This record gives sequence, C-alpha cells and structure tokens, in this order.
Amino acid sequence: MKKTNLTLIIILSIYLVFSSTIEIKAEDINLNHLFDSVGTNDTEESSEKTTESNTEMLSSKEESLNYYFLGFGFFGNVKYTTYDTTMSLYGVEWAEHNEALQSGVGFSGGIIYKFNEGLGIKGGLGYEVAQDEGLKVDLIAPYSEIEINVLDNLFDLNFGIGKYGYRFYEERTDFLNRRRRQTYQTGSGIGYKIGAVINLFENKKDYWKLRAGYRFLDVDIERHYGEYVQGLEVDMSGWKSSFELGRKF
Repeated sequence: MKKTNLTLIIILSIYLVFSSTIEIKAEDINLNHLFDSVGTNDTEESSEKTTESNTEMLSSKEESLNYYFLGFGFFGNVKYTTYDTTMSLYGVEWAEHNEALQSGVGFSGGIIYKFNEGLGIKGGLGYEVAQDEGLKVDLIAPYSEIEINVLDNLFDLNFGIGKYGYRFYEERTDFLNRRRRQTYQTGSGIGYKIGAVINLFENKKDYWKLRAGYRFLDVDIERHYGEYVQGLEVDMSGWKSSFELGRKF
C-alpha cells in the first residue's frame, strides 16, 4: 500500500512538473510572437517615414524647378554710368573731358541661359552716351557675363567682359536745320566688370533685377582730330547701376 501511495505521489509530481514546463514554453512562444509583431510594426513605420521623406524631397525639388528661371531667355536693361575720362599720353596724364561728360545713360539687351538656380551666363550688346550741348561721348560693346548665386537666390555676383568702341564727337544743327557731326576721337578697348545683383522677383518665366558694379576700361585712341596717333589713352572706368527685366523663351 505504501508502495502504491509512493508510486502515485511520484507520478503526480512528474505530471505537475511536465505540465508547468509546457505552460512556460507556450508563454515563451506567445511572447516571442508578440516581440516579432512589435519589431515588424517598427520596421513598417520606419519604411513609411522614409518613403514620406523621399516624397517630400522630390516634391521640394519639383517646386524648386518650377520656381526658378531656367534655360534660355532674353533680357533688357536701362543703366546709369560714370566715367573717369582722364586722358594720358604715354602714361602721363594730359587732360580730361568736362564734368558733364563724366556720367551717362544707356541700355543693353541680349540672351541669357540659366543652367540652374545658382549659375547663369549671358551675352548681349550695350550702348551708353554722355552729352553736353552738342558734345557727346559714346560707347558700344558686345559683351558676355557670368552670374553666380551666393545667397539663396537673393544675391548674385556678376563678372563680365566686353569689347568697347569709343567715340568723342560734336553734333550741331546749322541755320538751315542740317545736322552736322564733327568727330574728334575714336578708339577701342577691352573692359572688365565686377558687380553685385539683387534679385527683386523671379519665377519660372520672368525676373526683375537691380545691378551695381564697377567697370575697368582703358581705351586706346586710334584717331585724334582726324590724325592717327599712338600712346594716347582715355580712362573710361566707372560705376554702373541698372534695372533689368528678363523673360524665358
């Protein structure tokens, strides 16, 4: 009887231990499944955030391309310019034009190409004139420029070069109302410009800009009062400011 009781006790103990092990394993399986589910949810959320971020970046890029003036266009501007006008003969200062001829107005126009929102090039033709009671000094030049954006499309740096033709002449009307021109000087020179640009307005079709800069220009005089000369130069360097409009083709 004691053996029977002892046997029953041992069997019961084994059963209880075995049952507990099965329950613990079942709980482990359930917990692992729970952990796997949480990990999957985190991965899905991370993937969704990455997708949203990429979508926002693409959208931002598309908006940028729609906002900026890109590709080919044409431009025109009006300008105010000052001139040094100091003449020198073989490097020795000789004379200068009167004060009224030391500032003038002009205009220019041409073609522009914007590679992207930060870089553009342009080429055009410009004309400037200063005058006083029939006396005139004018400059005409084909030129090219490069513009580099330095402040979030608000501010650009501008560098230019041009081949300038120079004339100093007098135009008067006689008593028979006939216009007569007397040319005193002609010459030419290479000019270099550095400046800054403020972008007042820009979208994918149009832009408005204010420009200011300094041009370095020494003109070699080729004819002086009808005579060919050598060693005579006139300094036409000076400050320039302009207002410019542009439109995409």
